[in-house]
Amino acid sequence: MSALQIIDDMKKIDRKAPMSEIKAQAEAMKNILQANLRAFLVGPGAVSEAEYKLMDKVIANPSEIFQVNNQARLDVLKKAILRKSQIEAKIAGLNVVDTMPGDVTTAKPVEGIIGKGKK
Repeated sequence: MSALQIIDDMKKIDRKAPMSEIKAQAEAMKNILQANLRAFLVGPGAVSEAEYKLMDKVIANPSEIFQVNNQARLDVLKKAILRKSQIEAKIAGLNVVDTMPGDVTTAKPVEGIIGKGKK
């Protein structure tokens, strides 16, 4: 399961389930997400105590999964993962569309005072 899918799944946890079930599910997802993103967040090699604390700060707290700040934290993390993937794809020579989830795009270039937009 990809880190992006885990983030999406964390945001979709059933709020009507018993709190103990919600916390257990969110904690399991957080642990999988930390494992998937270890190299992305702290780089290669052994993880230090300070790096574990950093990963705990970056990834939403399972006991507070529905709070707005945790939802926002997941959104920022997802955008960072997507942006890094786009950069790596460009470096590899792939053609990448520079849009992120939530960005507004138009079907054709926008024309303004200066002239026509890029195609």
